[in-house]
Amino acid sequence: MIETILTTAAALLVCLINNWYQQRQFEEHQYSVAEEANRKHDETIKMIEYKLEQLTKKVDKHNNLVERMYALEKHVEKANYRLDNLEKK
Repeated sequence: MIETILTTAAALLVCLINNWYQQRQFEEHQYSVAEEANRKHDETIKMIEYKLEQLTKKVDKHNNLVERMYALEKHVEKANYRLDNLEKK
């Protein structure tokens, strides 16, 4: 009877130790997976920020060109008006 209790207690102890060890390994694995995901997330955020900055620069250049073309069109319009007046005289 005592042998059965000791055997059962030993088996239970081995199961508890094994479960604890497996749980610890699982948690360590989950932690490393989470760290890798965070690293990739950070890289993605940095890439998005870089691309957004580059796009902003392109948009600024485009807007500058549009403003300059508008001013140029106004000057051409004035020049054409002056030429038309000169031709009429």
